[in-house]
Amino acid sequence: MIFEVRNYHIDPVVFDEYKEWMNAEPLAYLKKNLDIVGFWLGTNVEPEIKGVPHGDLGFANVTWIIRWVNMEQRNKVLPEVIGTSEWAELFARAPGKGERHLRIESRFMEML
Repeated sequence: MIFEVRNYHIDPVVFDEYKEWMNAEPLAYLKKNLDIVGFWLGTNVEPEIKGVPHGDLGFANVTWIIRWVNMEQRNKVLPEVIGTSEWAELFARAPGKGERHLRIESRFMEML
């Protein structure tokens, strides 16, 4: 079992629109087609930082986690899910059409 932790840095200019858009339809599509562990959106509460400061973009304001059997499943299924015409139609309505996704990070973790 492997967990994909996806962190998105959405431009704050469109963040409220992004929340509305994601909650309207795309999240239901993703939950129907992927094993979503959770989907979290940033708040106005300041993060606590200890140690080395974070980079110029700051912290991700969207985090979601997908559970996979292994990387082979992920590399097969994820492109299929985001490669459909249904997803293309949903994403075409995203605020900024993806140009406001300042950075997307994927990390792969295992549970202890």
